[in-house]
Amino acid sequence: MHAIDRLFVNRMKNTVETPWGPSQHIEPVAEGIDFITTAGHGGYRLSKPRQAEFAKKFPGYVPFGGSLQWFEEDCEAAMVPVAFPECFAAEAVERARNFVRKYREHLSF
Repeated sequence: MHAIDRLFVNRMKNTVETPWGPSQHIEPVAEGIDFITTAGHGGYRLSKPRQAEFAKKFPGYVPFGGSLQWFEEDCEAAMVPVAFPECFAAEAVERARNFVRKYREHLSF
């Protein structure tokens, strides 16, 4: 197998399907939290245990996409550092909290 073919095969093995299309890059943030980018969009992916934790912290919260597995980068992504502040830098958590306070006033944290 040629080097370019190996590169393509390895990339396909590490690709996941997202609501925004196939992933181009997956960056692990913490156990059960990945930041995923695609050709045109991206966001956070939560594992089942992280989804359960999120649901306990924010009962009844439904992201625009309808699933606690995906939090798109434009608006919903701010909820992930708010829900899991121990996994992010303090400055990122504060920015996320300010964003959520502005656009999701009904939430308390």
